[in-house]
Amino acid sequence: MKKGLKKLVNRFEIDIFADPDDPGWFCARVPDIPTIFTGGATPEEALRAAQEAIEGYLELCEEDGLPVCEPTSVYTEELSVHLPKDVHRTLMQRAEREGLSVQEVIGEVLRSELHGQRAQARKRPSRSKRP
Repeated sequence: MKKGLKKLVNRFEIDIFADPDDPGWFCARVPDIPTIFTGGATPEEALRAAQEAIEGYLELCEEDGLPVCEPTSVYTEELSVHLPKDVHRTLMQRAEREGLSVQEVIGEVLRSELHGQRAQARKRPSRSKRP
């Protein structure tokens, strides 16, 4: 596979979600390539399976001379944010203490917060519409 196509694999958005019919399975789909629907026993396995499926799809397009689907996702790994000095200082101190980069600490904090909110939203009791 050409180097440019190899880099393209990581630009596709991959949706990973728990299988509603099988609690021990995670599904992965690629919105830009609707024929890709795969999964794994863990979210990480589902992600790898989807990446391998994208790679296989791109290889087939290349071999058969078919046009390559470009990802429409606008997500990147870059984000510019201005932080209050005290927040920046706290992040830098934590990064130094844990031997991580400040970017890794910010990623961990955001991931933890976002996953925590998602878990809380699932635990909220549904409101009855009875009078």
